[in-house]
Amino acid sequence: MLIVLYFANLALNSCLACKENSVAVFQLSLVTEWTRSRFPKQYPEFRPAAQWAPLIGESHSLNVTLWRENRRVSDGFRDYARDSITKGLLDRFEREEGAGVGDLFEAPSIPTGNGLTSLRFIGDHRHHMLSFAVRLVPSPDWFIGLDSQDLCQNASHWQSSFTVDLHPWDAGTDNGFTFTSPDFETEPRGPVTPITSKNPSHPASSFCYPHMKRLPRIAVVNIELIREDGRVKPGGHALELYDSLNRRNKATPMGSYRKNELEVPQYKRSLKARRKSRKVRKQEQQMLNAVAPDDHDTPTECVVSEWAEWSPCNKLCGIGESRRNRTIVLKPISGGAPCPVLEDRRRCGSFASCRRKHFDWGR
Repeated sequence: MLIVLYFANLALNSCLACKENSVAVFQLSLVTEWTRSRFPKQYPEFRPAAQWAPLIGESHSLNVTLWRENRRVSDGFRDYARDSITKGLLDRFEREEGAGVGDLFEAPSIPTGNGLTSLRFIGDHRHHMLSFAVRLVPSPDWFIGLDSQDLCQNASHWQSSFTVDLHPWDAGTDNGFTFTSPDFETEPRGPVTPITSKNPSHPASSFCYPHMKRLPRIAVVNIELIREDGRVKPGGHALELYDSLNRRNKATPMGSYRKNELEVPQYKRSLKARRKSRKVRKQEQQMLNAVAPDDHDTPTECVVSEWAEWSPCNKLCGIGESRRNRTIVLKPISGGAPCPVLEDRRRCGSFASCRRKHFDWGR
């Protein structure tokens, strides 16, 4: 009996090492691959063309779900899945503040079928599960996402990095079979079900490819641990704790993937949903190689951001140098193409800006 208690206590302490004593900051990078070459049937070209709604998600406790297979979605999720409306989900977050939802986050929409979006979010000892959804536009109520992905590995430490292939889901709130079907609300509401090459089996279904064993992935998401701090006192909330951590370390990246500083006022007082600034830096949309339907280990090439602005010339008089940089958004996966150069240089300046005495060498 004592031996059993000893190992039970050891397992509990191992779990707490991940969940009680640290706050973790993760980066989520989503690369979408909804292209005509991969999904040619009824591929939407206009009114509207294939694109993606803003990503919405949350870090949460074990007793909270954003969506789940074979369960009916909430009214707020129905509005998002059918019409890309996030207000209901944001209101739910404010109502349930402190009741299982840790960090609610959004990422910018993707204006084409093939592109990328990225953000950073927080997990802590109470809120170590990750769920998110991204609606396909146009579609009846179809989306991709993760449901309750545990950010702890073996209940002992935060996962450093992992990648998941994503496939479409039906939210069970609309009876449409095609991307551009007219609204036909499901009454009573049905459960969330996976969309496959044979489900729905109706030949009119936009994803019906009966000759395929399974659909190729439509997107891939990479979650990477950016920072953790084991000195955090147990019992506090992640956002409030991270605010105090940031005051000790101004270099900690947080808030938005395009910024290098934490926007403290957004997190100080409450857990209200934070909206991303509309002035988000546009990300380079990279075309990824087509993937064979039966291959889930296909290499994915490195994805980088667009170039930042050129720096000022380092010389006010004479010929100098100017630089610009870009960052890695998604690291190469499964032996994909390596990342290109991240720094560029060019000559700048002239002697025309020099004062006359600069040329008086013989005096």
